[in-house]
Amino acid sequence: MKYETIHNLILPKIGFGTWKIGGESFPNPQMDSVSLSALRSALEFGYTHIDAAEIESKKQKIVNKVVYSLLVA
Repeated sequence: MKYETIHNLILPKIGFGTWKIGGESFPNPQMDSVSLSALRSALEFGYTHIDAAEIESKKQKIVNKVVYSLLVA
């Protein structure tokens, strides 16, 4: 992973976008298992920047679920 320092803050150059997590513009429960799998894979691969700009509650719940499951595993 490549990083960049901005104002003494080290940030990864690549983040995981959450736009399609849970179903793009509108919640789609049928996408939950694919969304969980994709996010879990990204975190296991080493992503530390989750781009959750303008994230709505459904997407936030999915992100929280995966991060929590990895922390307590």
